[in-house]
Amino acid sequence: MAQRPDLPVDGTTITSAWGTTVREQIVTPFSTTGTRSSEIGSPVSGQVSTLTANDATNGIYVYNGTAWRKDWSSPWGVVGRAVSSATQNLTATTYADLTGLSASSVPLIANRYYRATLSLSVAQPVFSTTGTDQTLSLRVTNGAGTAYATLPDLYVRAVESTGYCATATFTTTAGAVTVKAQYKVTGTASIFTAGGSFQCELVIEDLGPAGAPV
Repeated sequence: MAQRPDLPVDGTTITSAWGTTVREQIVTPFSTTGTRSSEIGSPVSGQVSTLTANDATNGIYVYNGTAWRKDWSSPWGVVGRAVSSATQNLTATTYADLTGLSASSVPLIANRYYRATLSLSVAQPVFSTTGTDQTLSLRVTNGAGTAYATLPDLYVRAVESTGYCATATFTTTAGAVTVKAQYKVTGTASIFTAGGSFQCELVIEDLGPAGAPV
């Protein structure tokens, strides 16, 4: 059965049902989500709208049968970010949270690719107090400690200033979660210390679809 509504014959009264069918197949702009909800009480799966507010909600949305969601085939950009300038004393030999570095309520959707980028900017040296090489292992997890991505290790030699920026790509199941950055150190004595400013940044980006829409 064709989904395109037939054109009415001249002289035919246009019914509200015909008008509703037409509206469901055009892209309608709205200033806010509240306006959209009040004017489209019962959207249909696949219906398209745009938000025109001059903020982060701006853009194209598709109704998936349950909720309005950004276009599935497009990357959605940054979905979470956390920054911490707290002094980090990295002494844990099993995974522990980096101080102050968690992005709360990041909306992760199943069958999407995500990229985690972790950067450490050090104004004063990060060093091994033992004079031997140490390994700093880093990963991105949810609030319950389930690992989403393991980042490349950072190797630090005795009394060595360093900066670090690494990325990892992952997919996950759906849900709004707290995303954390965790670390552990290995090597003789397994101790790093950081003096002065130790800026950390965690960014989570949506890269696009990894499978069928859910």
